[in-house]
Amino acid sequence: MRPGTFLRLLRTRADALSAAGALLGLALAVLLGVPAPHAPVPADRPPLPLQTALSLEPQPPSEGTRPEVLVLVLPGVGRDQAEHALAEGTFHHLARLAALGAYISPLRLPEPTAQGWAEWALSTGAAGPPPPDWADFQAASGPAACVAWARAGASSSPLWQKAEAAGRPVGLVLWPAAPPSACGRVASARVEGWVQDLPASREEVRLTPAQGWQGLPFSYSEPLQGTVNLSAGGMARELHLVALDRRNDGVTLYDHLLLDGDRDASAGAVLFRTDEWAEGWVFPDQGSAAAFRVLGMQQGADVRISLYRSPAYHLEVQPESLRERLASGVGPLPPPPDLEAWREGWLSGGQVLEMALRHGSGLRRIVAALYGQGDLVALWVRWTPLQEAQQIAGGLGPEAPAAVRQVLRQVDGEIGKLLQGVDLSATAVVVAFVPSEGSPQEGALVAAGRGVRQGVVDGPWSAAEAAGFVGALMGLEVPPGTARYGRALGP
Repeated sequence: MRPGTFLRLLRTRADALSAAGALLGLALAVLLGVPAPHAPVPADRPPLPLQTALSLEPQPPSEGTRPEVLVLVLPGVGRDQAEHALAEGTFHHLARLAALGAYISPLRLPEPTAQGWAEWALSTGAAGPPPPDWADFQAASGPAACVAWARAGASSSPLWQKAEAAGRPVGLVLWPAAPPSACGRVASARVEGWVQDLPASREEVRLTPAQGWQGLPFSYSEPLQGTVNLSAGGMARELHLVALDRRNDGVTLYDHLLLDGDRDASAGAVLFRTDEWAEGWVFPDQGSAAAFRVLGMQQGADVRISLYRSPAYHLEVQPESLRERLASGVGPLPPPPDLEAWREGWLSGGQVLEMALRHGSGLRRIVAALYGQGDLVALWVRWTPLQEAQQIAGGLGPEAPAAVRQVLRQVDGEIGKLLQGVDLSATAVVVAFVPSEGSPQEGALVAAGRGVRQGVVDGPWSAAEAAGFVGALMGLEVPPGTARYGRALGP
């Protein structure tokens, strides 16, 4: 698809009455949380016909209200790829979001020469190459990184930092353009990333008749048990597993596995099929979880199972109380994809891609939990699993094109699930497509919800205009010189 095709499709004029009816139905579906249909949109027409808004004058939010903004950055997706996915229906939910609000293309960000620079530009309006202070911050660690960040932030303060300074709490999720947690609190809620507690393992476990268990599910064949020993950093734990035959077919075939640390299947145990992934706690008190996958099973008189356990991770969060809230509200999260297991031959490329897709599902659950807290003015999220999954999919040889489409479709589905819990009458959702580091592509932006006029098709925008737009949605004073800030704002 040629650049700008989706933009032209959105600008296509159609029958005003049918367009209004379709838009009203979509708005009600989104606001009421009705799941969107998953039928693909034909490539020769836009998801919905729209007319360009007649007035694009900025109108800040009403006084006395506290605006809420959800910013999602999709890294590794440039304008061309985004518009192709939007027009062909791969980005089905994002196309619907664009139809409900504004579509900005192209979004001209500074060339993303380093990870985090595009996010820095979006949150500050910075133009041109990174300043020396930014380069120092990227290269430094420990106290030196904190000093370099202080210099960089002083010259161009991010919007979320301004909001925090004004007493408006903000959440950052996997946001690279922020100092490490060692530099102190920079946001009211922050998920910095995954910290590894335990390396991966592949173990052959011999199974014997299960004994001492409570609340085991019914099995058509005798339940069999085994034990895996875990230890890391002075911590040690036994993980018990039980193989179950859950199919009433007259054949002894163990098709489910149950994992638990206390031989109690009635509370907190993980039950999953032997041909699928599952996540469970490894060290629950530390919030450390891992993914499990059965790689093979020898059935018969001597039953053995080949079990892969991913590296165990806990979330690096601020404040510490957030870890407990996420653990109780979200549960064990899918870990990042294990590329080393792929290189070692433990996992296939397809299985590692499955890990990456599940990792994106975990991120959606984190964002939904933070949004549901109700005490944050804005959430800034970098959808890092998307870039990881695209890189894995691109290495699958002849299957790569179909795998990349699967990745894009999956992240669109996760965002669709996330939006089912977002009240667009109270929250503005801003989705930024950002090309990979070193890519000459331009980006694009979709926005809808509170404070965003419906039916706006505009562009090009600079980083300053995009930052001014988001800043206005957050109720912040827009920097001088951002002449076209918030041009999609409306009543």
